[in-house]
Amino acid sequence: MKAMDKGFTLIELIITVVVVAILAALATPSYIDYLRRGDIPAGLAELSNQKVKMEQYFMDHRSYEGQACTNINSVTAGKFTFSCVVTPPASFDSGAFKLTATGSGRVDGFVYTIDNKNVKVTVSTGVWNKSSVNCWILKKDGSC
Repeated sequence: MKAMDKGFTLIELIITVVVVAILAALATPSYIDYLRRGDIPAGLAELSNQKVKMEQYFMDHRSYEGQACTNINSVTAGKFTFSCVVTPPASFDSGAFKLTATGSGRVDGFVYTIDNKNVKVTVSTGVWNKSSVNCWILKKDGSC
């Protein structure tokens, strides 16, 4: 009798490659979502940091008007850029501001805001298709 050859057949190799490809196709969206969730905290931390700077400006000048937004409109953190809008004071208030963080790259379409009353709003979460008027959404399921 002839000794059996050792090794893999072409069919066995093809089946292995197909199984690995299926597992990769299933895992890739979860991994991209994992990376996306990792990009969000940097933007929200900087948004909170900019709010503190606005409040410090208010304490020094008793108004949000003036140069309060000057440096904020050029700030970037991670995959987010920031913008600032100041509302002039009315007769019985001291004005208001709204800071906005807009994502790009993996977090393209993600938009978060905070105002002088500390109201946190998720305007849009891009591919997650969620929004909230009272918190910043951090996960695909819409939880804050």
